[in-house]
Amino acid sequence: IDSEKEKWENFVVKNDLKFINVCDEKGWYSKPVLDYLVYATPTIFVVDKNKTVLGAPTDIKALIDLLTK
Repeated sequence: IDSEKEKWENFVVKNDLKFINVCDEKGWYSKPVLDYLVYATPTIFVVDKNKTVLGAPTDIKALIDLLTK
């Protein structure tokens, strides 16, 4: 949900983030925000190896429940 590509890239590099990271620099008006109804950060999406969204838990209990299915 970043709007400044350079700051986003620096954060990814500095924190050695290994997971998929994307940025279109449109902030809260980006396609993923609108498509997935992101309303706050952080927002968690659990995806499978095929990148299919399995769920979007809103708290730790929901995350644990989803991961133990």
